[in-house]
Amino acid sequence: MVTMLDKIRKKMKITVKWHYLFLSMILMGPAACTGDDDEFRVPVASDGIGPGPVTEVAVTNLPGGARISYKLPDDDDALYVEALYTLDNGTQASSRSSIFENSVLIEGLRSTEVQQVTLNVVDNGENRSESLVVDVQPTTAPIDLLFESLVLAEDFGGVRIEFINQYQIIGEVQLLTRDETGVDVLNQSLFLTDESPQSQSETDRIGHTFRGLKSSEKTYSVQVIDRFDNQTEMISGTLTPLEEILIPKSTFASFDLDTDVPTFPQTPTRLLWDDNLLGGWPQLYHSIDVHSVPVIPPYTEPDIFMFTFDLGVNAKISRFKVYQRFQEAYRRLNVHQFEIWGTPNEPDRAGTSLEGNGWVKLVENIPGGWVPKPAVIGAPNQTELDIAEAGHDVIALFPPQEVRYIRFVSLEAQDGTRAMQIGELEVFGQVIE
Repeated sequence: MVTMLDKIRKKMKITVKWHYLFLSMILMGPAACTGDDDEFRVPVASDGIGPGPVTEVAVTNLPGGARISYKLPDDDDALYVEALYTLDNGTQASSRSSIFENSVLIEGLRSTEVQQVTLNVVDNGENRSESLVVDVQPTTAPIDLLFESLVLAEDFGGVRIEFINQYQIIGEVQLLTRDETGVDVLNQSLFLTDESPQSQSETDRIGHTFRGLKSSEKTYSVQVIDRFDNQTEMISGTLTPLEEILIPKSTFASFDLDTDVPTFPQTPTRLLWDDNLLGGWPQLYHSIDVHSVPVIPPYTEPDIFMFTFDLGVNAKISRFKVYQRFQEAYRRLNVHQFEIWGTPNEPDRAGTSLEGNGWVKLVENIPGGWVPKPAVIGAPNQTELDIAEAGHDVIALFPPQEVRYIRFVSLEAQDGTRAMQIGELEVFGQVIE
């Protein structure tokens, strides 16, 4: 079975091959463009003599590797420098750097002991220089730093992991479940790619929840595999995923604050929970288009539209589901970017601040609080319409907070304004008795 990690490796190999082919074509000159296969394969100006070795070598040890800098030989036909070394799992590895660089990067090592790297200069006739052996001593590998930062926790409908990926490794985080025979079986995987959220510092934690798990006690384990096939040990814990329910709408009630944006008379806040998920006008919430709002801390700009309502019960919030006004999906005043706050305490009716009185941010604009724009503005495709019809899941920040009152903050509608229309808003989590 081809895994996502295999696809990542294949993509990387293809990229490297094309880069090398492009470089070879430049160095080989006009012969590379004749279309004659034999002429393409014959090196240009090959003298049959290996180039000189690199000199003035300096090593900078890095997490899981090293950067080796050097002075290149004065050989006109030198093409690249190749570094050969052995990974901790016994795999032979190599790294190449063109003559336009004066260093080569060694990656994928885990041992912090002194290790040897062999350097060769290769010319365009594949002639090799005398080998130069260099000692490197890597610091703790990125995969081990990530593993040391891993923590497991219970989350709604699943198990949550948090970790620091400061060196932005590419690889796979595996969740394993212990079966009745005591064997750890792969349950789900999180693939780390160039497009994944990345830690920006040694304290910036990344969170992910493996969902779809039953609310029963089990032993869960996590291990990490990087693109060099290095594999960590497991971190394990006995956890019970929290049971998630749709918070009953029967207890919801409007709770307008003085600074909340008014609605049209036909589209009050209570239509957010009337179970009419795809209703058109006026079976939806719709703010007026223009309204003057003072600066409400912690926001620093005026005229940010908000509305408030009462869940009627205290609940720990796991997520929200936002339904657009479907007849105008991804257009006009359908919400685009927003944040959601909550408090267990009855808010001050003046509504002049979201600082104090127990207010906590439940949904942050990026990456959580947004309904994406369509690929073609104003013309959503069928896949985008299907997603809009099913509702957009908006995951609450972790750990789940206990609140009763909800304040929805519109930062930008699909048309760029701050007015808003929402077909339905559902709240999920756990009611606190």
